[in-house]
Amino acid sequence: MGIGGIAVTYALEVTGGIKCVTGKTVITGGTAGVAALNIANVSHTSGYFAGDISYDISNAIFRACVTNGVSDTLVTAVAVSTISGLKTFSAAGGLVLATNFTGTTAGGIGQDTTQKNLACYTNGMKGWLRRTIMSMYANVSIGSTTTPTSALTGTKIGTQVLAANSWVAGKNYEINLYGSLVVSNSANVTMDVKYGSTVIGTLTTPTGTISSAYFTARIRISARAADGVHVKSIFHVENGTGVLAILHTTSNTTGSGVPTTSQALDVLFTHSVNNAGNVITINAATIEEF
Repeated sequence: MGIGGIAVTYALEVTGGIKCVTGKTVITGGTAGVAALNIANVSHTSGYFAGDISYDISNAIFRACVTNGVSDTLVTAVAVSTISGLKTFSAAGGLVLATNFTGTTAGGIGQDTTQKNLACYTNGMKGWLRRTIMSMYANVSIGSTTTPTSALTGTKIGTQVLAANSWVAGKNYEINLYGSLVVSNSANVTMDVKYGSTVIGTLTTPTGTISSAYFTARIRISARAADGVHVKSIFHVENGTGVLAILHTTSNTTGSGVPTTSQALDVLFTHSVNNAGNVITINAATIEEF
């Protein structure tokens, strides 16, 4: 039967059928829609016309004709291992990798649901990716106060709030801060690392006067299963003439287990003396997970 200029053969169903509406061929299948549309196998070696669509069973592909006598591949099944070149995925969906990655082929990558990270296999070894989960790029100034004050309140991208059950054994977080400080009146500065409301690491500078200096702080926090979390902090201070201090401290919440609730990682500074000249400026900060 010819409908809308297209030759079709069909069995009329009570709940559906084929009809021509304003120059279009409409296939209906009742309230549930069309379950399937079968396109017959055609060799497409000759005698086809622009607008034809057929299924090439020999090569397991669909072919569409745009110019009379010239066919082109429309859709083909491609194994993941053969995909090459630039591929674009939707902004909302992105590329979703398989979970519980156990691959042992070089170049393999997938989700490791145990370590809650992306894993890859290269050079005969499985490894995990390091990623930045928070980056603060606006200055934070902490004036002379004896009240612990957060250094991570500036404008940022990402988050410092960790999801529940993030602390699996072997998981690491690293906080890096960069800035300057002035300590007058023979005072000192205390740096506390907190997870939620709990202080998990503390470092205090020696008492003295620092007229103007730059500092970097690196804080490594490692999950150790039943042994809790292990915190290692390094505080490096120097001015234009040389290194003034390199401080480090280690703490371990031995026996208390790892946190299981969703909380924020934070770093707080406290001046020992409330003096108008005391100030700490944090220029940038990052939190990395690996």
